[in-house]
Amino acid sequence: MKEIIVVLIASMACAGCASSPLFKPSTADRVSYVQSIKDVDPNIKKAIEQGLVVKGMTKEDVLASWGKPHSIGNRKIAPQFYKDNEEQWEYRWDIVSMANKFVHFKDGIVDSVDFLYE
Repeated sequence: MKEIIVVLIASMACAGCASSPLFKPSTADRVSYVQSIKDVDPNIKKAIEQGLVVKGMTKEDVLASWGKPHSIGNRKIAPQFYKDNEEQWEYRWDIVSMANKFVHFKDGIVDSVDFLYE
């Protein structure tokens, strides 16, 4: 009986791993990315190094700073909510504050960043 309980607990733990929050890129990865990009506003480079997302960043900059989003919304997925040049990325890795972060793009450039606390 103990073996069955251990297997069930281990299975539940592994199942949780599949839906666990994604993690931000490491500081070293962010610094390496910043060193590889040319002709970028110094304020954007500094924000990436600090793990921030600010208006004016490209999608690549956001990926370097925050990693892959949990979900992406765009015209293909929800045409009633987005124009052709708009996209929204959602991040949910802040378990402590239960904050969702939304990055809004227009023409592939960050237009705004919103936070929603649940």
